[in-house]
Amino acid sequence: MSKKDKPTQTKPTVRVVGTNSNKLPWPQDNSGSTQELRRGAVRAIGRIMGSEDNLKKVLETLEVARLYAIERMEEQQIEMKVKVKAMEDRKALKAELLKSELRQRVKSKKAEIKRVESEIKKLLS
Repeated sequence: MSKKDKPTQTKPTVRVVGTNSNKLPWPQDNSGSTQELRRGAVRAIGRIMGSEDNLKKVLETLEVARLYAIERMEEQQIEMKVKVKAMEDRKALKAELLKSELRQRVKSKKAEIKRVESEIKKLLS
């Protein structure tokens, strides 16, 4: 048997997570926000059925989902900044209104004190 007749050996695929969907090392998700995603991913991957075309579609779909998640998170961060700013502005306005009301009450009390002092002076003179 010559070198040309030898079958070519392919390197075995390195398995990082395995092929058993029940034993996949998913990240911890206490909020449950990825539960449906994981379930759907396992179903879609199960339907690849050895087809490279199906694998390509699944991977492209996951890439679109990844990009959507990043863009949506960035949008949500902007929305949250706007909401926090609005809340801070409302707090500041409320505090300013309270200060204004207190100043008005102090002014009113000072005026009342002057009026009472004036009446006392009239009574004493």
